Amino acid sequence: MKKIILLIISVFLFAGEAHSKRQVVIDAKYVKRYKQEAAGWSQEQKSWLTFVYSRCIKYNLGNTCVAIAWEESQFNVYGVIPETGDYGIMGINLYWFLRDNNLNTRNRYVRNKWATRLVKDDEYNLMYAIAKLQKLKDKYHNWYSVWAHYNGGTTPNWEYAKRILNRIYVFRKVILGE
Repeated sequence: MKKIILLIISVFLFAGEAHSKRQVVIDAKYVKRYKQEAAGWSQEQKSWLTFVYSRCIKYNLGNTCVAIAWEESQFNVYGVIPETGDYGIMGINLYWFLRDNNLNTRNRYVRNKWATRLVKDDEYNLMYAIAKLQKLKDKYHNWYSVWAHYNGGTTPNWEYAKRILNRIYVFRKVILGE
């Protein structure tokens, strides 16, 4: 009986995940909005885009990093988001950063020290994101899953993956002219 219940649960979980992945598509509403955003970028945002792309391209993560930096911080316009605990250009979540690095999540001095570094040291923030993306790439071998797990952790965020896909589409078509 336990085996049957586990089988039924796994079928529903798999079906739900497969269904969600199919929803990661180019969406005209997102494309329109992202084109408008790109048209309004400041010179500073364009400089951050160049910074991110130039660092990530050598890891085959150029498009992904640009889309994540755009999604997470609008290219460092919003480098601190206390409501979600996300910091820096790549929106590194402080709680999970501390957990992943076996640091004391309850010590406010530890939290403040690392939050400050994630905001002030853009190179460190970006390299941490690159390392995380590479681990996800090695684990999932699928860009949609990489994006969904970058934001959702063990529970993939397929809506996030859809936004990243659409930002990449706009970046490649509008900015790179592909």
